[in-house]
Amino acid sequence: MNGDNTLSGTVTDDNDSPLAGVAVSAVQNGEDAGGATTGSDGTYSMSVDPTMEAVVTFRLGGYVTYVANADAGATSLDATLQRA
Repeated sequence: MNGDNTLSGTVTDDNDSPLAGVAVSAVQNGEDAGGATTGSDGTYSMSVDPTMEAVVTFRLGGYVTYVANADAGATSLDATLQRA
């Protein structure tokens, strides 16, 4: 990595309530780049390479898996999960 950048955000459900225990993982340049689990307030934080885009996946049982792109240098990415 070319120095770490912190990517953080909040994961909520479709009622805007924070979701705890969401597995958040990032892939950069085809390789696992980091991961985190949301806390009781729905927030997460992880280190990623700031020079590359990241594909971020949010997973929690009972909810539809959500995948989003974070641009290179992004510091924040929030997600809303829908019930399965």
